[in-house]
Amino acid sequence: ERFELDVWYVNNQNIFLDLKIIFLTFLRIFDTENIQHKDEDIRKLFFYQFKELKKPFIQYVGASWNWEKEYKNEIGFNYSRIIRKINDVSIYDQNSWSKIFEFYKSNLLRLEEFWMNFDEVFKQLES
Repeated sequence: ERFELDVWYVNNQNIFLDLKIIFLTFLRIFDTENIQHKDEDIRKLFFYQFKELKKPFIQYVGASWNWEKEYKNEIGFNYSRIIRKINDVSIYDQNSWSKIFEFYKSNLLRLEEFWMNFDEVFKQLES
């Protein structure tokens, strides 16, 4: 089932789907670009391409992102990621909500702008 979901995601991937996924995982309280692919070599190629675009990425979204070529999540799935965390907030604390929403609003808009300008580069890697 997980494989079928991964195939569906790859076939339907777009910025709006990514935004939906980010909002659905809102409890995690961080913004991230996960680079996932069942083929490790392709995943590394995508991460390398991101590194090649690091300068424009930083121009669009800022420099305070951590670049992790190898990351293993809690269920043992390997992927690469570019992550920026927000600290000292809780989804359960209403006083944190404005900070959380501002964090998402500013980062998602910047990420969308980056993707609008560079998504073709990554689509070419898939061909």
